Amino acid sequence: MATPLFDELARGDAVRRAESWRYSRNALRALSQLDFAPAAASAAPAASLRAQYEWPQTQGHRLVFVNGRFVPALSDPPGPGCRIEHGADGCTLQLEAAGALAHVVHVALPGAGATRWQARLQLIASAPGTRLIEQHVAAEGADVLGVFDFDLALAERAGQGHVHHVRERTGCLQLQRAAVGAMLDAATRTGRIRQ
Repeated sequence: MATPLFDELARGDAVRRAESWRYSRNALRALSQLDFAPAAASAAPAASLRAQYEWPQTQGHRLVFVNGRFVPALSDPPGPGCRIEHGADGCTLQLEAAGALAHVVHVALPGAGATRWQARLQLIASAPGTRLIEQHVAAEGADVLGVFDFDLALAERAGQGHVHHVRERTGCLQLQRAAVGAMLDAATRTGRIRQ
């Protein structure tokens, strides 16, 4: 398996003598030597896994990605004021309505052996009060390496509004890179969902 991501992380800001960084480098080196097969994009999550993210409060606002791929059949996307463009290399979601809500669900499903997937999501919020719930769920089984790139951009029309970004992870440990850009006085808040 090619290791550019692991090489980039290994450079990091820490010095080689930092105890925790030494062990992180060893773990990344061991991970880079594993043979991961591409994850199946057509796999369907079991009902017990779907129950973790099919909340009545987000019905009509849900976008589901399975092993890094957008799955329209499992999604219940927002209506007017929301544009979705998706392809093999990622997805762009533009929320144009004030107070828009998007529940983005990432489902990791294992294969027969260790699998890998990569996802890219760009969210463009162009109105104040945008709310984003980002949820990661995983089924038990073989190892899954998911690499996720997330870009959040606030357009000028968002003005002094806020983007509320809530992230929840269940059953998975992730290494993730996120870029957040804001214009004017817009702000990003993170927290945890309480049910």
